[in-house]
This record gives sequence, C-alpha cells and structure tokens, in this order.
Amino acid sequence: MSNLCGRRTGNNNNKLLGEGSVCSVLLRKLHPQDVISQAFPNRITTDRLSDLVAVKQGQGRRAGGGVTKVAVFFSTPSIPDVEVWAAIGFTKVVTSCDPSKVFAPATTSTTAASASLSGTAGVDREGLHLTNDLDEDIARVRELGLTVDDDCEPAKENVPSVRNNFEMDPTTSLYVGQKWSWDGHCQRALATSTKQAPAFHGGWQPTDDDLFKGLTKFLPMDWFENVLVPGTSKNLMDAGETETNLGEMLCWLGLKGLMASHVGFSQQDFFNGMEFDERHNPCPYKLNMYISMRRMERLDQHICFTDHLPPAFIDKFWEVRQMIGAWRQNMKELFSPAWVHFDDKEVGSVAAVEGTHDGVCYNIWAMKDAGYVTKIMGTASRLFYPEERMHTRRLEGGETASFRYTEPYYLHFKYRHLIDDHNAKRHAVPAIETSLVTTRWAMRVFQYLWAPSEVNYFLGCKAFKWGGKEKMKGLEFRRTVSWALVNNPHRIASPEQVRRIRRTNTPTTMHKLSTCPIYTSRWAGNKFETKSLFKYNQFTCKARGCKKRVRTYCDCAPVEWLCNVHWRDHYVEVVNSEMHGN
Repeated sequence: MSNLCGRRTGNNNNKLLGEGSVCSVLLRKLHPQDVISQAFPNRITTDRLSDLVAVKQGQGRRAGGGVTKVAVFFSTPSIPDVEVWAAIGFTKVVTSCDPSKVFAPATTSTTAASASLSGTAGVDREGLHLTNDLDEDIARVRELGLTVDDDCEPAKENVPSVRNNFEMDPTTSLYVGQKWSWDGHCQRALATSTKQAPAFHGGWQPTDDDLFKGLTKFLPMDWFENVLVPGTSKNLMDAGETETNLGEMLCWLGLKGLMASHVGFSQQDFFNGMEFDERHNPCPYKLNMYISMRRMERLDQHICFTDHLPPAFIDKFWEVRQMIGAWRQNMKELFSPAWVHFDDKEVGSVAAVEGTHDGVCYNIWAMKDAGYVTKIMGTASRLFYPEERMHTRRLEGGETASFRYTEPYYLHFKYRHLIDDHNAKRHAVPAIETSLVTTRWAMRVFQYLWAPSEVNYFLGCKAFKWGGKEKMKGLEFRRTVSWALVNNPHRIASPEQVRRIRRTNTPTTMHKLSTCPIYTSRWAGNKFETKSLFKYNQFTCKARGCKKRVRTYCDCAPVEWLCNVHWRDHYVEVVNSEMHGN
C-alpha cells in the first residue's frame, strides 16, 4: 500500500496517504477552481497549498465536466468550512497518516460516472437546441430576455461620456466648446526650435566590438540585478535548490537565444549530452557544458519577474507590470527619437480638432481622401506642405483630383513601414516568441520584451555602426549576441561544473583531461614514446607541492603531468580567463 501511495502521489520516500495526512498540492490542480481563485486571486503556476489535511478518498470531477478521477478530499485552515479536492496523482504527502487509516486502492467507477448523469436520464435530447456562439444563437437567447456578453461591445473606458450640451454649429460641424486648430501648434516645436536627429542619450553609440556591453544597454539591467536575480534565488532556495547570480541568469538568457536560433528541437535535445549524429541526433548545439538540463529546468520553473506582493484584489498583470515598466523606462532613458521643426507654410485642405488628455495637448487631423476621411491623432506636426509632390486620386465618374500631403500625412506615409519592418524582423523564423515554448504567461511577456530589445540593438548597429547596411543577418546577429551573453564577464565557472563536464563526457576545446598510453616513457614532442618496461608507468604531478603519481595530462600541454585535482584548478583558471577576454 505504501508503494502504491508513494508512486501515485509523486513521493520518493513512500509516505502514507490516508485520513489525517498533511499534503501539498499545486493551486492550479485544486478544485473547485472558483473557490481557489477567490481565495488566491493572483497566484502563479508554481504556487502550492501545503496545509491540506486529507479527509477521505472518492471520485472527483471538475465543474466544467470531464473525466471522473480518483481524488483526495481535504480540509484546510486557509479556506475554512470548504472541502477542496485534487486528483490523487497531483497530491504530495508531507506528513504520513496513521497506518491504520491509509486509503484503500480505488479506481474510477463507471457506475459512479453514470450515476452523476442520472439527473438528465429522462430529458428528451431531441427537444434540446444545442447553442453555439453563432449570431442567430445569441439573438435567440436575447429574445428570451437574457443578457449575453459577446465581447463585441466597446470597453467602458472607450465609451464617450455623455455631453450635457448637444448643440452643434452647422457651419463648423463642431459641438459647443470645440474649435478647429488651423494653425496646428506643435508641442515639440514650442519646447525646442532646432532639428533633432535620432540618437542615444549621453552620446553613446553601438560602435565598439563589445556585443555584450552593447546588448546590456537595451536590457533593463537594474531590474535584472535587483528584481529578477534576487527573486529567482529566493524561489530556488525555497525549493531546496542552489541560489543563482547575475552571470548565470545572463548565461541562461544567452542559451535561450541559441535555442531560439533553431527550429524542430526541444530543450532536451540541446542538453542530452549525446554526440552529434546527422541522422539520429542532428541537434547542432550541446549546451550542457554551460548549464545542466536539470538546472535549466529549475531556472525556468522558479524565475521571478517582480518583487511586488500580489494585491488583495484580482490583478492579472501584477506579475509583469514591474517588468514592463522597467523595459519602458530603460528605452526612454536610452533613446531619443527624431523629429524636425519646419517653418509655417500655406494651409491645405486638412483640418484638425485640438484637445487635451492628461495635461498633454493633441490634435486629431482629418484629411478628405477619395471616398473617405483619413484621421490621425498626434502630439506634434503642423498644417503645411513639406514637399511639392502632387498626389492624384481617381474619383467616381473618371475624374481625378490632385493635392499635396500636409506634414502629418507626409510623415505618416513616409514612415508607416517602420513598425512593420521591426515586426518582420522580430517575427522572422525562427522567432524567439514561437521557438521557446512555455505555458507561463509571464514568461511569454518576458520573451516579447526580449525580442524587440534584440531587434532594437540590431537596428542601432545598422544605423550607427554599419553605415545603414545590414552587415549581418538577423539570425547570425542573434547567435553572436547569445554567445556574448553565455560568456558574459559576470559568469564564473566552478569546480562543480568542471566535475559535471567530465561526468557527462562533454568534449572541451584543448583542455580535456586525458590518460597516456600504456608503456609510456615520455612525451617526444609530437607523440608519446612507449618504451617503458612498466605497462602503467606513472609520473609526478607538475603542480607545485603535489607529489601524487599519475598518468594523466591536459590536452593543451601533454608534456606536463597533472592530477585530477590540479587539472580542475587549471581548467577553471583557463575558462574564467577566456570569459573575461584575457
């Protein structure tokens, strides 16, 4: 019985599951979910409830239907007077019960499942109308006097407020209190009267060859160091794992970038430790020499994006709001967009209604085109013609009309492709957001913010470093900056990592611990001489103060014999030196 409970509940110590057992279950696996959601409104996927006391074993079925499962029912002081349950397979026993109260083995009963449907046995199903989300079904339900939320109504904040005065001037088509802003005041021109080109604040430009330093300009490093790393370390230590550091998290991010540069492989394929094989193991990267697969999974599971406590009310954005704000603030402090202040010129056929929102003045530009009116809302630009080019539209009846674009529309048609170009680079296959599969919504937001940062850095190099040309393809650029993150200056190799590398037989470049052939007498410059009288001839370790007799050496220097301990010290020194560019 104890083996059965241990296997079914995911325990390795065969703790007994029965009446009185103290258990732990993930909140997302507890039912009823409406009660759990109300008690824990801002939970994340890894949150658990660990004060559950097992009451009985029975059949459980979710409120929305589904398969009837063998379940354990609990009482908990966190939700008093409410009985919750979870499938036995998701139940982790923390404290065993009395051996006499162990639950008996149980399976899902077909009779119990059929009994739960007994209430509908006498219903004439031919008289039922099975509705869907079609328009006619929604209309039929509304005819019965019921309210249907079909998500077609605008959000409350987008519904215009009711005007107290509906009087409209027939000559201007404006409500009382509105006015046409024919002069089109430009708020930026009022603040600064000089031409401003796109630039980075502080005079910095991505012109040097240090890709790691350049990429970190586009990442909110304060948030990384003060929120992500400490929060992830706390989650790891709470789960009994080793804490992390900035170097390891940047390495983790770089490895994610390398994995996102290939499609068709799972994360396990990059960390399986098997040798490359064109037919049976074609994954090009073997990344377990940097971080083990188990450690990678733990970092994915326990990564933290905020140090703010969840509010008492439901806030679906609390986990990502601080991260989004950090990215936005970092870009605001880094980059200054371009704009140009032009002198006033002749007013065209475009009109603008001005207004104020949150203390910021804006204009709604309206330009009549062939058959429609184009509207643009902006906080800059004025009504003049920046170019003499005429644009022609064909009207009904075969007639044509020619006109010039005023500044708002000139800028719109000239630069409207920039967002599409940026998105095209961000979504180019393989894309970060689609290659790295995750079920955690906060991780998707993190991937979304990371992808534009990569593209921004690429476009910054194109504009300021490569003279407007793309000297690297986007995928090549991703691999390059990803390797810069993997070998970041904050990362330090540990002796434990070296032992793991040897244990998994992962080849290292020029620094592999090897054993000399039998009958070796000495290193002859390009090979070992095998003239010794002893089959397993041994030599003294060359490390200072070491008298150990060995047959091992590092591939970088076969002439020097090294024991296992001093080879590890040699390897750590070399790897750290390479990471810091020495």
